[in-house]
Amino acid sequence: MYDLSSATPSVPLATLNNPTPAAFDCFGCSVAISGTKVVIGAYNDDTGAASAGSAYVYDLGGGTPTVPVAALNNPFAAANDNFGWSVAISGTRVLIGAPSDNTGASGAGSAYVYDFSGATPTLPVATLNNPSPALHESFGNSIAISGKWLVVGSPLDDAGLEDEGNTYVYDLSGGTPSVPVFTLANPGTSPRNYDEFGTAVAISGTRVVVGAPYDDTGAGNAGRAYVYDLASGTPTVPMFVLNNPSPAASDTFGNSVAISGSLVVVRDPSTLSIPSPFMCMT
Repeated sequence: MYDLSSATPSVPLATLNNPTPAAFDCFGCSVAISGTKVVIGAYNDDTGAASAGSAYVYDLGGGTPTVPVAALNNPFAAANDNFGWSVAISGTRVLIGAPSDNTGASGAGSAYVYDFSGATPTLPVATLNNPSPALHESFGNSIAISGKWLVVGSPLDDAGLEDEGNTYVYDLSGGTPSVPVFTLANPGTSPRNYDEFGTAVAISGTRVVVGAPYDDTGAGNAGRAYVYDLASGTPTVPMFVLNNPSPAASDTFGNSVAISGSLVVVRDPSTLSIPSPFMCMT
């Protein structure tokens, strides 16, 4: 962990090691931060079952910042669930993805919401199961949270076409927080199969970014990303379509995305064989 406001911003302020180290735990394969709270996933952790997965929460403002303040173990541990594959945090709320969870179908995927302001912070306050479970859809492969809004990607969803992908939006302030309030369907041009829309998701306020790295606009698997505004009159229709600015085969633009306010960053891992981000303003 680094502090950019310190006198030595390129020197780690703290090193967070796996608190229960074991071979192939993959501690640190997913990370998230909000304020002084850090969440780290270890999706191959064997607590409860082989590769059931775990996640850990740290408080950098506490007296022992390198010691977890909470261990979030898979609440329904089963082999190869990969709980902790994706993690997100906003304020006191934590979201953990388990894209290989078998609820509803093998590999359908699930996600879990925690609230550290509650009396039982290590127990989920909401369980988000795949709303249309089918084989190996990987719901929870990507997740994001901003305030009351949750976004969960299901990139291998066969919503009409094989692996075209789907993304779901939840409202934690609603009466049914585990039921999606919006479904963001792949808006790409045909053929949409294998686009894997929802491979990456991000949210800032009411603006959502969704990556479709295998979209074929411009070239095969050149990739694309979409920006939505949940506060608009048409929240399931993209307000912007971000095409790969220099499309080439297998670029997979949209493999990862990020947003803060009006700034969006989209990764193109194949450009010139050097991972390259592209930035735009919304």
